[in-house]
This record gives sequence, structure tokens and C-alpha cells, in this order.
Amino acid sequence: MRCRSAIFAASFALLWACSSDDDDDSRRRNTDGGISGSGGNAGSGGSGGSGNPDGSAGNSGSGGALDGGNESDGGTLEACLDLGAPDGGDAGDAGAADAGDGGSAFAVPKRVVVGSGVPLGVTSGGTLIFRDMARVQAVDLVAGGTPFEIANAGGTTAVRGPVALHWSNIDYERGTATLTMWTGARCLRSVANSLSADDAVAVSPSGSHLLYANNITDTTFDVVLASRDFTTQQVVASRVGRASDTTCRARYGFAGPNVVLATCASGSLEAKLKVWRLESGTWTEKTISDGSNGGWVADATGQRIVYTDNRSNAYYWGGGDGPGTVVDDGVGWIRLNPTGNVLLYGAGSQMRRTALPPDPDQLPLVIVSRNFRNIAAWSPNDQYALYSSAVTYEGGEKRDLLLARTAVENRTLTRLVNTVTARLSRSAFTEDSRYALYLTDVNAQGAGTLTVRPLAGGTDVTHPNVDTVLAVRDSLVLFSANRSETAVPVVAELKLLDAAGVAAPTTLQSSIVDGRNFYLTPDRSAVVYARPPQTGNAAIEGIWVQPVE
Repeated sequence: MRCRSAIFAASFALLWACSSDDDDDSRRRNTDGGISGSGGNAGSGGSGGSGNPDGSAGNSGSGGALDGGNESDGGTLEACLDLGAPDGGDAGDAGAADAGDGGSAFAVPKRVVVGSGVPLGVTSGGTLIFRDMARVQAVDLVAGGTPFEIANAGGTTAVRGPVALHWSNIDYERGTATLTMWTGARCLRSVANSLSADDAVAVSPSGSHLLYANNITDTTFDVVLASRDFTTQQVVASRVGRASDTTCRARYGFAGPNVVLATCASGSLEAKLKVWRLESGTWTEKTISDGSNGGWVADATGQRIVYTDNRSNAYYWGGGDGPGTVVDDGVGWIRLNPTGNVLLYGAGSQMRRTALPPDPDQLPLVIVSRNFRNIAAWSPNDQYALYSSAVTYEGGEKRDLLLARTAVENRTLTRLVNTVTARLSRSAFTEDSRYALYLTDVNAQGAGTLTVRPLAGGTDVTHPNVDTVLAVRDSLVLFSANRSETAVPVVAELKLLDAAGVAAPTTLQSSIVDGRNFYLTPDRSAVVYARPPQTGNAAIEGIWVQPVE
């Protein structure tokens, strides 16, 4: 009989390990809106709790009234003049005009925006999202042309795959905002009264569908499934309770082409977990559990799901008609690999691994049995994990740092940083999973010493005064250094390092604006950044794209 651990009183069911919204780091937030552990959980549920459900609107637009007869909330549905990229289901390209391979067009540095624009991200279709004063705009990195205005208001912006989201008129007390969703070319949806958190707008892998909240009250909301062009909208969960002491936090998102929702009625802590599938042009629902706590992760196809309940039990569901099968108890967080055959999870002070489907006669592998508090990051190939036994948030997040292999029992602790002084940046590993990347001796402005740690053994390499770290491809790493805190505008050097080589870093640009807002093209072959004005040279200021090689 399987050995069970004592119940772990966890207040969360999914590991939240996010940094920026780019497609460029192993700790990134899921592009589908989920809050899973980094890279590989294809469909962990997006949040739907109080202050967190993504924005929404019930405007009927060209698609007629919302299914269920909900009234409009005053949002406006604008024409989607996007004939070059029609909605084609999850196999289609819902982004802006295709930028080819992303960086292949950039043999030399190229200015793509003139003036004082600030890059905010690059979509998976190769479109730059940037801000020019209060205006948020989009422009294709390859084709160029006149930028398309997404919004003309202050606020916050996020990029999810081919989709850009912008929250303005934010009411922090009520947790509401005006949400604008841009899904390519001239496809724009603006919602006057939405919830303001950026981690609850769920986007399907191709961007062909979105999930968002509608009919928001102080205690409830509806979850709406819409096509990329917003002509079809369907309520897939109505009167969902907003998170409180007596109501669980709803989590919804995409698992491959499927929709997964875990929602509680107002005043309930027991969530219904459902899967919606598109079959013959119609979305159909299936209930997996009536007693979930809202936490779930899924494989890349959406056919395998692991979820947790309020008793900290984890269950496996393999796509059939029956209920889930118990995997283990005392479970606090869960992480499923893309193929759905390996589950990594936390149970008390342990990190464990088990094969799926679960075998009742097979004990889980204990990867780490002590000194474990939380996961810090996963390598891109999931073979390594960085974790901590102590974390502090005073003056910015800092932690001690340990390293574990995820396929074996780590009987000897591998400590990278003994004291609570380490900070992880946008990337914690190189893309080839051969080197760990972390900062120590971090100052009040967030800069510190970058350590490049070879995971197969060898000598650490350090670089001083580093602010932001971004893995490119293979062992290539971009980082900003010597960031000025008193200059207007703030500037920094942008450097390129080959972690596998012996050469010193090379300087790609001696002065980029801010030193934190630089992004990769979809194929990771070029970097986008802003350059400040230069006296006597009007051809310098603007947003540039430059090959990384």
C-alpha cells in the first residue's frame, strides 16, 4: 500500500513562478493565462478570484447577444479588419501578419520606431507592442509601417502569445479597470468595467480563443469564451464566486485546444472542475470533479489533468468518463510535464516525482527530503530545479538557493547560495539547461553579481553590476549592466555572453533605455531595445531590433 504523507496545510495548489510576460525565460508565466510552474504545464488554470479575473465585456457586437442572454456592460466591439489572418481555430495563426521566422530579416541593427517609444513586449507573431507617452501601439517588426493604436491611456500592459492586453482607469480599491484586448491587426475589444489583474485573461495556444470575465458584481462574475475576432461569445461558467474567506478562487485556462475551469459558487470552498471541448463546431462540457479546490495542471493535449482538493489530495484524470485517481496526499503544489507522464509536486517539506498514470503499488520518488520551502525555477528541460529553504521580501525578494536533479533522489544537498541573498532574474537557466543563472550581493536598486554555474560541474563565472538577465538560445545570455539610477533617462549597457565559451562578454549596445525592457524576437535570433536621444544625431533615438549571434 502506498505510503502517504501527513496532510500539508498549503494555502495554494499551484506553484506560481512567473517573471515577465515574454517568451524568454524558464520561470515565465504561462501564455495561456495560467499560474503554473514555469515552462511546460500546458494548461494550468488562470485565476478568477477577487481582483484577479481578467477583463471582460458582455457587448453583443457582431456576434449577437452573449449566450445566456447577458446584458452588455458598455464595452465596444470594433471591426476586425484582419483578412490576412482569419480565425482558424487553434491550428490557425491569430496573431498579426506573420513576421516570418521572427529574426531572420534582421542581418544588421534596424530602427523600427522613431522617437521615444518604450518596448513592452513582442508577440509570438513578430509584432512589437510599445508605448509612446500614453499611447500603446503595435507595429510589425519586419513589415514596419504605421503603428496601430491599441489604447491611449495610462495603465499596465501584458503580452500573451499573439495577444496584447492593456488595463487602464484602474480602481485599486474595487479591483476594476478598463480592459483592452488586441488579438491581431485591427482586432480590438475594449471593456469599460473589468477586473484589473493581469493573470486572469486566458489565451489559447494559437490565440484563436480567449477567456475573460463578464457581468461582474461584488461577489460573482461569468466566464466568457470568445473567438479571436470576438464574433462568437459563449458563457462557460455563470455566477462564479469571487475569492474571499468563504469562496474559493476560480482558476480557468486552456489545456491544448480545450478549456478547463475550476469554479466555486459564492460562499463555497468546493470547486467544480470541468473541461470544455470543441467537437464538430460545438463546445461541450464534462465535469471531472465536484470537490476540487481549484488547483489543476494539464499536459499539452489537454487529455491528462492533475488536480487537488481541499484535503490536499492530488488526483489524475486521463480523459475518460470516470473520476480522477488518487496520486498522493499532503500535496501543496503540482507540476506536469508537457507529455503528461511525469508529475513533480510538493508534499510537506519534500519535493516528489511520480509516473503517470499512477500505479497504486509504486511509491513516489522523493527528490528532496529536507530544507525545502519552495521552488524558485525549473530548467527548460525540467531536469533541474532551483529551490529555497528561506525567502525574504524585505527590500525586494531574496532567497538562499539550492539545486536538485529532478529524476533522482538528491541525498546530498547542493547549495549554490547559503545565505538569503540571491535573486533570480528573467532567466534562471540557459536555454540548453547547461547553466544556472542567478544574482548575489544585490543592492537596493536590484543589481548584483551574476553567477553562471555549470550544472555538469566546473568553475563558476561571475560578472559584476548586472541588473537583468535573459537567456537567448543554446548557452547565449543577454544581460544589462552598469545601470544608471540618476540619469534621465535611466540607461544601461546591453551585453552578450556565451556561457559555454571562455571569451568575455561583448557589448551589443553601450546605452539602452532603462536596461530592463529588452525582448527577443519569436525565433530568439534578435533583441529589441530602445536607445536614448544623442545630441547632434537624430538617427539614434528610437526602438531598435538587432541580431544576436
